[in-house]
Amino acid sequence: MSEKPPLHDPIADAFEGFRGDSLPAFVPPGADLVRGTVRRRKQARTAAAVACAAVILAGAGIAFASKGGPVDRLEPADPPTTTPTPGTSRSVSPTPTPSSTPSAHGPAASLAGTNWGDQAIPITGTDGCPGGTVTFENGAATVGGYTYRVLPAGAKAAFGDLDQDGADDAVISLHCGNGGELGSYLIGVGNANKASASPGTASASTAKPSLRALGTVRTENWGVAFKSYSVSGRDVVATVATILEDTERVQTRRYRWNGSQLVQRGGPASFPELKVELTADQYDWSTATLTLPFRGASTILEPTGRSCRKATVTLTSTSADGSQGAIQTADCEFWVSKVGTADLNGDGTPDALLSITATPRDNQATNDTGTRWYFGYTLRDGKPAPLGFVTAADLHGTEVGQPDAVTATSVTAGTRSVRVTQVFRSAGQPNQTLTRTFSWNGAGFSPSQAPPNPRADARP
Repeated sequence: MSEKPPLHDPIADAFEGFRGDSLPAFVPPGADLVRGTVRRRKQARTAAAVACAAVILAGAGIAFASKGGPVDRLEPADPPTTTPTPGTSRSVSPTPTPSSTPSAHGPAASLAGTNWGDQAIPITGTDGCPGGTVTFENGAATVGGYTYRVLPAGAKAAFGDLDQDGADDAVISLHCGNGGELGSYLIGVGNANKASASPGTASASTAKPSLRALGTVRTENWGVAFKSYSVSGRDVVATVATILEDTERVQTRRYRWNGSQLVQRGGPASFPELKVELTADQYDWSTATLTLPFRGASTILEPTGRSCRKATVTLTSTSADGSQGAIQTADCEFWVSKVGTADLNGDGTPDALLSITATPRDNQATNDTGTRWYFGYTLRDGKPAPLGFVTAADLHGTEVGQPDAVTATSVTAGTRSVRVTQVFRSAGQPNQTLTRTFSWNGAGFSPSQAPPNPRADARP
């Protein structure tokens, strides 16, 4: 049977080393003795260090494990200088420098259990919200006329290592304002405390956080708010939404700490301006810009034979309710009134029925010599556009002083139609009253029957 190697007790070896180390101290020095003394002292220090470490760590219940072989080194207690990412192992710098590795301290105390609603929180000031340390009570605070609300509407803090110091920081939503509207903000805070790694001092899990401001970001106006947010790697990823529009619009934006503040590094900076499309029943026709709907360059007015040139005009409101506007050109005066609104062409949106009166500007002209017609108008790309001519509302006789040839006594705008009651007069004939319906045919309005005076339906 082969002889088994002797077993060694590292603690016994250590004390043996200490004993052997002390005996030669009284022997006169010599070269061999000096070399032996140095060799034994090195062995003794190594054995003692291993023995003491084994006793301390065994008493603390710490087990060492290594893949594929015995333990031959200790992992540092401080966080690594390189931040690990999910799915990768933590790397340790073999030669850490004092400027890059907090060798004298352990990780910062966790912020996860912080009661943010009753906490003094440092806030970096931005436009619309002053900075400083704000002490919250039950989630609210008032400082210098500004109202603060932390984690409103049941929001939660998000955590991640924004400043890459090896410890998680916190991202918190905040409302702040000095009036009826509260702007929407996200603030980043870190823990300035590092728990001491020395025995007998507070651990990272029990050290009280000492908060420091990392930065503040806000939405572009109080009609936009942070809807949700999280930390992904080094970035704060936030969802912002419009809160005052009938249809909510949503964007995703990213922010990163640049060493002094949080700055945006991804996503749009604001929402594009929402174009409000008015319908004809909402539009102010009394101040509209219209191209006069004449067939040619001008139209002849009865009974004077004067003409009004076609032009594009901008009306000035002449009524308190905004239903009527007027404009003077070089040769004529125009009055425009909104008679009613309805879906005249059947496209599902309201249109306007307008009356347009043209009166020549000369010494002989009076309001009695003006001519008035009905026109259908709609809005295209937010601008007035004519649908078509309907009929005459007031059409004078062929000579000055004769009775009116046509007078409309009532008009009703309906879906795909206009209903008009007209009185027709002619010399030596009794008055004739007709109620006619003008229906939309896809290109214009067609009467249900022809008028006694055909000039009534002649487009100017």
